[in-house]
Amino acid sequence: MYPLYWTIKSSVRRVIFMRYSYEFKRKCIE
Repeated sequence: MYPLYWTIKSSVRRVIFMRYSYEFKRKCIE
């Protein structure tokens, strides 16, 4: 069983990654 800290860290990392790729796509389109 994963600790709560690790789960939060993983989800935060995923959100940051998704947001980063979204910003990158916008830059490429513009």
